[in-house]
Amino acid sequence: MILTTFIIFLSFLAPSKQSRIVIDSIKIRHLRKNDFGLIFDALISNKGSEPKQTLNFDIISDKCCLLINGTYECDTQNAYGVKISNLEPDKQIPVSLLWPTLILYNRVGNCTINAISHRADGTHVDDTRMIHFNTTITTDKIRDFMFYYFNDMKDKFGYQKCDFEDLNPFNKCKPIDCELKYFGKRNYFQNPHCVPVKVCENDPNVIYDYETNSCRNLKQVFSIDELKTMHAGIFNNFIEETNETVEKVKIDDRRKVLKRVRRSLNESQTFADMILSSMLFIIKIVSIPTFL
Repeated sequence: MILTTFIIFLSFLAPSKQSRIVIDSIKIRHLRKNDFGLIFDALISNKGSEPKQTLNFDIISDKCCLLINGTYECDTQNAYGVKISNLEPDKQIPVSLLWPTLILYNRVGNCTINAISHRADGTHVDDTRMIHFNTTITTDKIRDFMFYYFNDMKDKFGYQKCDFEDLNPFNKCKPIDCELKYFGKRNYFQNPHCVPVKVCENDPNVIYDYETNSCRNLKQVFSIDELKTMHAGIFNNFIEETNETVEKVKIDDRRKVLKRVRRSLNESQTFADMILSSMLFIIKIVSIPTFL
């Protein structure tokens, strides 16, 4: 009795030999200029001894993480997987997953890939792999899977080394499209990085200020810093009477406003001169004697 119980216990601890889905390998496909994402190519097989069975399975990604400013953030786009029917025992097939993005360069992160089989006794996670990717562009060493992509992009747009990952090396280091790169999670470019848009409280008196990525209280026209600036006299000798009501003017925009006012005055003077010239011309015509 004791020996039988011990044998049953060892059988319980032994790994299952039944058919299961295994991720034999996974790698990043070589990038091309017109690709719309990172493609992960995997080899999947149905392994196991008796009882062997044909399996239906899914290859999915339930989490992808990006390295952003030295920290991994996992609230991002997952890779799209595949559903496969009827993989026979001891057979192997290639499958591909897509991590969609139009900005392929300067991406560092990883994705968790799961092989999930569907059997008579339920659904099982048979195998899990994590694939790491790094598409950072450095001219001293171009990674093999990025060789063709880098050269195609460089030939078409030119290349300039940038100091930060959110600057576009194929567009003279101008800011990248933040919304496109970070899937709507970091839509504001605050030099030199893309940052999340400020979430303003649900208050009708509070609005979002796009220029400063901050929340403004409509009841408070000036901030404390601006009041200190005015108290220091920086706004002295400023033109206050204009054709439009100016409740708040940034210090950096002062010269622009002055130029606009002067231009309006010059245009008004020019128009008045035109009217006066026209009137004088009409008077001259009327005063010319008519000979019939």
